[in-house]
Amino acid sequence: MKINQKSIGMLLIAISIILLFILTFIKLDRDKQTNCLCSLIHENKLEIQECTKHDTSFSWLIIIAYGIGIISLIIGGYLLAILSIETDEQKEDWWWKQSGNTIGPRY
Repeated sequence: MKINQKSIGMLLIAISIILLFILTFIKLDRDKQTNCLCSLIHENKLEIQECTKHDTSFSWLIIIAYGIGIISLIIGGYLLAILSIETDEQKEDWWWKQSGNTIGPRY
């Protein structure tokens, strides 16, 4: 199987979309759990420092993971769209040269 830039771009896009969906469900589940814990802690009139929602770096990890997913989605789109257009133009130029047209440029 020949792997080219177009197939790598499609693979990156597919993996990115799957990653973003998984991260979204993880974030929603985590928010639900921490909101429940936070409401229980505040009902008992405990300090805000004892709340697990306010002392974690989980949100930063999710933001970084979303950033990685979006960057890989952009790179996949670039590989799929821009570079495949360039290769199509190169194929047309090759055909033009092979057809024996030597009178001036193609354009």
